[in-house]
Amino acid sequence: GLRVLAVDHNAVNRAILHEHIVGWGMRNGSAESGPRALEMLRAAAGRAEPYAVAIVDMHMPGMDGAALARAIRADPAIAGTRLILLTSMAHGGSEANPAGPFDACLTKPARQSALYDCLAQLMAGPPLAEDGIPRVEISSAPRKRTKRAAAGRRGARILVAEDNVVNQQV
Repeated sequence: GLRVLAVDHNAVNRAILHEHIVGWGMRNGSAESGPRALEMLRAAAGRAEPYAVAIVDMHMPGMDGAALARAIRADPAIAGTRLILLTSMAHGGSEANPAGPFDACLTKPARQSALYDCLAQLMAGPPLAEDGIPRVEISSAPRKRTKRAAAGRRGARILVAEDNVVNQQV
C-alpha cells in the first residue's frame, strides 16, 4: 500500500495522522523531527520501499518544515517524495510562502476528509508544479462551491465500487 510519513514534534498530532492513514489501508511511519524524518526517508529509499508522501508540520523546533522540505528536495534519493505542508494558516502560494518545495498545503486542524482528498489529489497528478507553487491547498473550513469550480469538475470520472444498489445510486 501507499507509504506515508507523518512528521510532527507533537505526539498527539502524529497519533491522529497515524489513525487516519492506517484506517485507509495505507502504511504509516512517523517522525518527531526533521533530522529523524530525513533518516527514515533515506533508509526507506535504500530498501527500495520509499515513502510516497510526507506530511510535514511547519512549526517544529530545530529544523522547521520549510527547511526539511528543502533538504528532501536537495537529496536525489528522496526528492520525489510528495510533500504536504501541515500549517495553522493557509499560504496560498504567495511570494510570502516560505515553503515553496511543498506539493500541497493542508490547514490545521486537518479533518480526515480533507486529508484524504489531499492525498488522493496528490497521487492522481504530477509532482510539484514547475513554478514551485503548491498544486493543492485544502482548508479545514468548509468552502462554498463556485460555478467555476463546479465547471472544472464536469466530465470527471468516478468509479463506485459498491455491491449494494441503493448505495451505488447515492
